[in-house]
Amino acid sequence: ANAISKAKGLTIFRRNDLREIFLGVWEGKPWGNIAYDKRREVERFRSAPGSWNIGGAETPVEAAERLLSALREIAVQADGQTVVMVSHSVVIQLALGVLRDIPLSEIRPLPPEQYTAVSVLSMEGGELCLLSEQNNTD
Repeated sequence: ANAISKAKGLTIFRRNDLREIFLGVWEGKPWGNIAYDKRREVERFRSAPGSWNIGGAETPVEAAERLLSALREIAVQADGQTVVMVSHSVVIQLALGVLRDIPLSEIRPLPPEQYTAVSVLSMEGGELCLLSEQNNTD
């Protein structure tokens, strides 16, 4: 967000509902320790985030709906303007999967080379429409 803001002279507005999926008991712990101690759960998180859930964590459905709700609200407030929104890998994948009508259990994570990518959405008739996704070449 900072790089885009500086390059384009835009103001940043921070919103908690654009954050990454809440990891419950894993939140705030070093990823290396979690990967070592909880190999099976981490593998499920990496290979099929749509079916992953652990104690106290936000479910994939909750995370996707939180982000989609924020996107809808921002689109309505923007009223036809172009807006740049920055979020995080897993929650973006979950939300894009919902927009593509992919069951959450079938959503797969982004390959690392696509962690920084652009998806374009529009709001038409009160519905979010996915125009292009995960473009990291332009």
